[in-house]
Amino acid sequence: MKSLKNFIMVCAALSIITVSCSKDDNNDSSKGSITSEGNLSGSISHGDTLGSTVDTVVCTLDNGSSVIVGKSALKEGKFDIKLNVPATGLLNPIKTEIFPTSHPVIENISDSTVLISESDGVFFDTYKNNTYTGNLWRANMDINELSDYSAGEAVAFYIYSNEAVMLKANDTDEDGIIYQYDLSLNKGWNEIIWKCTKANSSEVRISVTSNNEPGGMKWIFVPKDYEGKSVLQSNALLRVIQSIR
Repeated sequence: MKSLKNFIMVCAALSIITVSCSKDDNNDSSKGSITSEGNLSGSISHGDTLGSTVDTVVCTLDNGSSVIVGKSALKEGKFDIKLNVPATGLLNPIKTEIFPTSHPVIENISDSTVLISESDGVFFDTYKNNTYTGNLWRANMDINELSDYSAGEAVAFYIYSNEAVMLKANDTDEDGIIYQYDLSLNKGWNEIIWKCTKANSSEVRISVTSNNEPGGMKWIFVPKDYEGKSVLQSNALLRVIQSIR
């Protein structure tokens, strides 16, 4: 994954600009923030400040090279993006794409032939006058706190599925971290939530669900100047997701 691990250290070091979801999304946290057709909107709370840094949001999938799947101007602190249907070459079998290991325990899968886009999800790169300036991420983490793991922390990603599918499974990575999957993907675009549900000295569990946001989700702008190795070590949940991707 590109630079997800930047984001907690950035939040601790800066007064980060946050982006709220659109009005309809914000009123119903049981919905994902994207429609199956790929419509996604956001409103930046300090758009006048960010306007000097961002004028365009470019959405890409990375399958060895970046492929643009959506683009939006930033106007008065707001963006409104329509993600395109990815080409078939950008899709992979769900059973091999989404798990951290090659031997997950699959309890139920309604259609094992379903193809999904890269599990990295869509990258939201920001530009000013065609110059790269940073990224947007969607998460609910406390911007004033650093921790190894904290129950309740969640981050969101966006993937495309060529057919509707339900999946229940679990997997354990080489570090002993347990992943519990309960996905119900629509045909089209979906929001995937990675959430730490248990964290103590003996066990860490991460749930992976779809189209069902927890409370407190917001968009966060991460300037490019704060992308770096030191930043990438700051949050354990983000490191876990990075290792999968």
